[in-house]
Amino acid sequence: MSAHLTSVRIDRSLLAGPVHVPVQIRCGGGPPDGLPHALRDLDPARIALVTDPGLPRGHAARVLRLLGAAAPTGVLWPDGDGPLVVPDGALAVALGGSRVIEAADRARYADGTRPAVVRLPTTLRAMTDTALSVAGPAGRVAAPALVRIDLEYLATLPPHRLRAGLAPLLRTVLAVVPASAGRVASRLRPGGGYDPGTLASYVSLCLEARAALCSHDPLGRGPAAALRYGEPVARAVRGLAGPGLPYGDALA
Repeated sequence: MSAHLTSVRIDRSLLAGPVHVPVQIRCGGGPPDGLPHALRDLDPARIALVTDPGLPRGHAARVLRLLGAAAPTGVLWPDGDGPLVVPDGALAVALGGSRVIEAADRARYADGTRPAVVRLPTTLRAMTDTALSVAGPAGRVAAPALVRIDLEYLATLPPHRLRAGLAPLLRTVLAVVPASAGRVASRLRPGGGYDPGTLASYVSLCLEARAALCSHDPLGRGPAAALRYGEPVARAVRGLAGPGLPYGDALA
């Protein structure tokens, strides 16, 4: 992204079946710091930050400061695919890519109930896909309390990671809104270098397409199954190439 960040402030909502998910898209130009206020509205007794030790330290430190302004905060690292136990009364906040968000969706209190979850995606794939999904395990709707998309996280990603993250956008264009193909294609850059306004438009397009399909099909068993376009081929490609091939690259 350009060193001169464009200010982006977009507030949308995702209506999917019985749930309403606020989605905030931000970049530069003002305090990030509506975040503590938004979290305090959820009235957490404490916060469990679910994140990845590989995340840039600056990202984690900044978010910890913001979370700490809302409630006492601790950190949990996902370990494998098992359930993640969070302290009773805690709000789970997922900071990271798709793997971290999926781990936070498995978070449970000691009694087995699910905590409220806030998603702070840090990769383009997570921003345009995983963080917007409300299809939970066991065929149930599992909606986050808030999705907060900060485009400045993408500035730390190398170009190949950003390119792989475009896969959900391209899938959405091909399978859901083909009329937008020319407009999107004209703004693609093989070498990366996307400005925040362009990235915000990509996230918004994926959000609007998902909202249209999931309004009456939140679990993706009908028309919203189009949002899984390409996944069987991606799994087959990874099966041939081995685990060294990132899922985003296989899907692309």
